[in-house]
Amino acid sequence: MMKKILLTQFILFLSLTLLAQGSGLTFTQTSGAYTPITGGTVLISGVFDDDNFAVTLPTAFTFKGVNYTQVTANTNGWISLGSTAPSNTTYTAVSSTATVPGFIAPFSLDLENADGGTPELRWEQLGNEIIFQWKDVKRYTSATNTEIFNFQLRLNTASGEMQFVYGSFLNVTTSTIAPQVGIRAESNTYPTNIYNRLVNTIAPSNTWATSIAGTANNSTCRFTATSPAASPVSGQTYIWTPVDCTSLTCTSNISPVNGSTLNANTVTLNWNTVSGSPFYKLYFGTTLPLTLQGTYSGTTATINNLLINTNYSWYVAPASFNCETAGCSLNTTTFNTGCVACVSNIAPASGSTIKEGSTVFTWNAAPGATGYNLYLGTTNPPALLGSFAGTTTTQTLVAGTYFWYVVPITSCSNPTGCVENITSFISMQVPNDICQNALDFAASVAGGNVTTLGGNTEAISFPGACAGGSRDIWYKFKATATTSTLSVAGNGSPCYDPGIQAFSGTCSTLTCLGNDDAGSCTTVNTLSLTGLTPGNIYYVRIYSGSSGGGQFLMTGTNIGTTILPLKLISFYGNVQNKDAELKWKTALETNFNRFEIQRSENGLNFTTIGSQLPGNTNYRFMDTHIFEKITTAFYRLKMIDNDSRFTYSNIIKLSKQASGALTVYPNPVRDALTINGLKQNGTMLLYNAEGRLLQQQTVSAQTITIDMSKYAKGIYLLQYKTEKEVVTQKIIKQ
Repeated sequence: MMKKILLTQFILFLSLTLLAQGSGLTFTQTSGAYTPITGGTVLISGVFDDDNFAVTLPTAFTFKGVNYTQVTANTNGWISLGSTAPSNTTYTAVSSTATVPGFIAPFSLDLENADGGTPELRWEQLGNEIIFQWKDVKRYTSATNTEIFNFQLRLNTASGEMQFVYGSFLNVTTSTIAPQVGIRAESNTYPTNIYNRLVNTIAPSNTWATSIAGTANNSTCRFTATSPAASPVSGQTYIWTPVDCTSLTCTSNISPVNGSTLNANTVTLNWNTVSGSPFYKLYFGTTLPLTLQGTYSGTTATINNLLINTNYSWYVAPASFNCETAGCSLNTTTFNTGCVACVSNIAPASGSTIKEGSTVFTWNAAPGATGYNLYLGTTNPPALLGSFAGTTTTQTLVAGTYFWYVVPITSCSNPTGCVENITSFISMQVPNDICQNALDFAASVAGGNVTTLGGNTEAISFPGACAGGSRDIWYKFKATATTSTLSVAGNGSPCYDPGIQAFSGTCSTLTCLGNDDAGSCTTVNTLSLTGLTPGNIYYVRIYSGSSGGGQFLMTGTNIGTTILPLKLISFYGNVQNKDAELKWKTALETNFNRFEIQRSENGLNFTTIGSQLPGNTNYRFMDTHIFEKITTAFYRLKMIDNDSRFTYSNIIKLSKQASGALTVYPNPVRDALTINGLKQNGTMLLYNAEGRLLQQQTVSAQTITIDMSKYAKGIYLLQYKTEKEVVTQKIIKQ
């Protein structure tokens, strides 16, 4: 007997315990008495199904701090707040997406008049209570049955309390269609705006007296005669009570601090937590009194699209379901948006490798900016290049490592610290981008897979079957027979679709011999040439409409080398006061005619400034007083044999700011690459043609050696970095 008494007391204790339900409301479930109403207004009686009724309340009911005198009552067991009526066929009010301020649903289900009793929907105000009563209703069914349900919604206009009181539920059938029971605020977002109940088959939540908080916005309360049977007993009462605000204190603003300047058009506000506060109301604006910005469940809020150089004020009032803490406007603080913040670089992407030449720069826009200052150069940090109205510009670059960042121009003061947004990229030379710089076809075939960054689109149109211009690179070969078969095919990823053309003549007077472009990166494109003159030089153009790069394989028959009977071991330069000193070393000078020394100010357009005859394996040339006129010069050798064939050396760059010589030899290289003229505390990096870092080492001596034998044939980029300079050198691996 004692165990039974204790168990009964424990169950009674559970029935009276306050259970947390959503934010700002406490929930109580208890047994009581069901008292029917007989006065007030009958909205409908007799036969009804899916009916809406607009009701004007004599006394306003407060819900989420807003007073409502207009509601919609529906025969399907719910009311909605506000003058806008949701669909009359709303059967799941708590999870509904209808745009209304709220639903209050004691028994939301597809209901209709019962087949017995005196069915009706009635409402009445008694003192501080507004009561809606559903009398003698049942679940909708096409068949006649004896189900009869009675329940009420009681709204307390003084306290904001909401009670669901259940009366007699007679002759419940074995149907398992269950109602949604609870409250939905301004949306069906769970759990922020949902206050609902769940009855299932798992003890102890398998009865209406021991319901638990819903686990989703569509949770239901089991309602059936099927075992385990579940339905409310008469007098079962669910009560939602708003939390009182009198125990809450005002919060204080944390950031931005009072009087601060953001230099941004977006702000993230942060404030202190107040114990027991389920919500926070944020008041924000440029003029007093401040207006409500929004209600937040946390202690942070982000506001975008602010005006620049404008003062904004704000404060936060802890709030509950129907109230907020008074006097919090005394904690108002102010900040100024200032001017716009720094912007970030978009393209070229940080760490990327691109083809030298025309380069498009883009960056993010800064609201309120009247323009942008672009800082670009090969030193870090770079110098100001110029000012631009928009967020893009096209610049012509030579090979090298570049650094850049952007500073917005504003009507007040430009943002500071944008130098911290510096990014870098590598601009790599495509040596055979034009016919005059064609590479040896035979050597490239022997080298295997070729990687290209994609040459420029030709400005000229080619004759005959070769008409049209596309991005291309050039090769040449010496015919060893009257016929030759040439082919090219994409190889590797990304898929690259190359076409192939062949020409006779010179680069200034080309004659088209054939063209093949099957239009697929998986198809071999082939030319079968006839009528060739052995010993003559022919040109091959590999082209593609793709703006990106790729890999391809070339093959050929009866192709001889065009490489000069000369081996260039090294070519480098030094700055001697205002002069440029050029040095190079050769071997195998057979049938060789002369060296032409060429100079350029931009690394693209070269002019001949001198020549030297062969006869010595070590050469020296002085370009005197050049750095009295310019600050940077590019040099290359044009090496010409007795048959008027020629090729170019690597390009070297000299600047009068250079503090020492950097010697790289041999170049081209097969095995060991030696770098001279280094300083301690620098870093040496080796990249492949795709810009992938292959090797990195700290420099601790004036001379170091890199083993190139383990790398495939092709073009590589050697980069030497110190605190004051970045030196870049192209390396050709044979």
